Amino acid sequence: MDGHNIHDNIDPDIHERLMELEAEEDARLQEMEIEASRKRPCYELSDSTVEAVRFIRDKIKVIRMERAMKNPALRRTRKQSVAIEKFNNRTGSQDTRSATPGYSSEGTTKGTRRGRSLSAAQEAVMRDRSSSSHVSTKATRGISCRSASRERSLSVSRGEGYKDVSEKLRAVKLSKVVARPRNRLAKKGEGDRHIPNLRPKHLFTGKVKSNGGRDRR
Repeated sequence: MDGHNIHDNIDPDIHERLMELEAEEDARLQEMEIEASRKRPCYELSDSTVEAVRFIRDKIKVIRMERAMKNPALRRTRKQSVAIEKFNNRTGSQDTRSATPGYSSEGTTKGTRRGRSLSAAQEAVMRDRSSSSHVSTKATRGISCRSASRERSLSVSRGEGYKDVSEKLRAVKLSKVVARPRNRLAKKGEGDRHIPNLRPKHLFTGKVKSNGGRDRR
């Protein structure tokens, strides 16, 4: 090429030199792996330590489940209660669900029959149905169809002053009826009267021309 021979620019031992470089690189990588394995600590745990670690992990899992079950925003599941019961039976721990509403032995049997655990509001509605016969069917049917959070908010708590769920529903309905005239006056709050804007901005913006038109751009 241009009077030069390309073989003059190639070393005859270039292949041997390449093999030597690859061998040096492999040896260097092996030494790095050996040094990294030496720095890595190797711990050997005894059987008692392994058992203690397993117990701590199971206990943490059970505590998380119990915390989730006590949270009224989360639905209580049958799987969580069974896992906690197995852990208590295996470790001999005391069952902390005895003081939690909705997790008595009666509630467990009801949950087994229905395929899911009953919430506290559902049990209150069932007790109210069995005890008081004057509760209307329409009100109880509406309560059973609501979500779990709505049922918890409608359940009668101690100290609220309501006799049963139907009385609380009637009080909520009356409060809405009383607030209806104030809402029709377009008030934002107790002492704040909202004045609506009767001049729409899209018709009054822009510079007025001599012919009465408006340039909005």
